[in-house]
Amino acid sequence: ALIRELPQRAGCTIFLSSHLLAEVEQVATDMALMWEGRLLAQGRLADILSGGEAVLEVETDRADEAAALLSQAGCTVAR
Repeated sequence: ALIRELPQRAGCTIFLSSHLLAEVEQVATDMALMWEGRLLAQGRLADILSGGEAVLEVETDRADEAAALLSQAGCTVAR
């Protein structure tokens, strides 16, 4: 209950790390899924669970380099 209520009461964000997705589903609105140090998906919990496309927005002053690195990692890059 504390983890669910604290963000609204204190105006903060809580980072929770767990391998137990069922527990995370009870308290999270947004999540990031990682595997072996790589970000697999990020976004609203409902979107990720429905199999929607994960979107990561990146701001950088080196857009060409970032786009190349993301493409090499298998990401679709849109500008």
